Amino acid sequence: MPKFPFAPATLIKTQSALEVLVNNLSHEPLIGVDSESNSLHAYQERVCLIQLSTRTHDYLIDPLMIDDLSPLGTIFAAPTIEKVFHGAEYDIVTLKRDFGFEFHGLFDTMIAAKVCNISPFGLSHLLKTFLGVTIDKRHQLDNWGVRPLPADSLLYAQMDSHYLPHLRDILHVRLKSLRRLSDAQRAFSVLNKLAPSVIRQFDPSGFWNIADPHNLSWRELAILHELYCLRDNLAHTKDIPPVQLISNSQLIGLAKTTPTSLVQLENAAILGYKQRKRYAKAIIVAVKQGYEATSLPPPPELRGMESVIADRYAALHTWRKDRAQQQGVEARSVLSKNTLLLIAQQAPTDFSGLRVLKGMGELRTHTYGREILHILENFRTDIPPV
Repeated sequence: MPKFPFAPATLIKTQSALEVLVNNLSHEPLIGVDSESNSLHAYQERVCLIQLSTRTHDYLIDPLMIDDLSPLGTIFAAPTIEKVFHGAEYDIVTLKRDFGFEFHGLFDTMIAAKVCNISPFGLSHLLKTFLGVTIDKRHQLDNWGVRPLPADSLLYAQMDSHYLPHLRDILHVRLKSLRRLSDAQRAFSVLNKLAPSVIRQFDPSGFWNIADPHNLSWRELAILHELYCLRDNLAHTKDIPPVQLISNSQLIGLAKTTPTSLVQLENAAILGYKQRKRYAKAIIVAVKQGYEATSLPPPPELRGMESVIADRYAALHTWRKDRAQQQGVEARSVLSKNTLLLIAQQAPTDFSGLRVLKGMGELRTHTYGREILHILENFRTDIPPV
């Protein structure tokens, strides 16, 4: 295994360079793959960098500079070329969404580690444990949509794929020695069938998710709804994530203090100077519209359900947040809220009942099933008292 420092990655920024790379990679038996998106810095995320590593060379492909990435699809679709990811699901669904790629011949080091009962199974831990490599996690928050990318960001991106072939070899041997390779391969095969992630769609009822813990009055809810819609519209225009424009806690504060003048808004001391300077007038208009509102979008399905379902959902929601933090991914990459709600409603008691629920399937059941069933067991109402 090459030791750091190693040669810088080759940057692929033109159509002709991509076509040459694809031709060279078509003869490779195995390629490490990772991608970087700008979800923390844009209203609608997009894949901004694709990292590929053979056993001897690293490549960084810039999708923002290349008009047609379809030639790369032949590599991802080829079953004879093994593509090694860590936590492949998010990469696959976003690559499918942005470029229409199909995937075959996959090996996921995170799934492999789980099948081997290795914990924690995050990439940083596995690289440190098996290869003695430490990666600077601070670059996970980088804005991958800026150009040019800083040299240290490029190095971080390169390291994320550089070690995957070597990590795959170690885990492959472990799987064979434990006689679990076929189990892992079945889980890998499910990744091929993942649907593309969807383009962001604004949900005007989403403000209920912010409001629920705060016991707001009806009028405060109406104001929050107007502010929530305003924030999304402004964020869309500026192409930034809504929470970076005005935080959820600031929305709640504005809904409770209900400022209807510039003086009241300043005295409330909820927004910073730059926020007030840019958005004060629009916020005051939104607050006044909330005062005049006569109806609200309906709350999510969870509201009004029997308490045991709500309790199950809350426990599953907490588990999902912790799981996402462990894996270093967004919570929705673990399970969607709709799937959590379905699990809370149906409360399956075994793997087969969990597997058939929409949003679960073989892969997620294999990955999270035991933990979910354990949570549900704590809320069983049909267990006789001791």
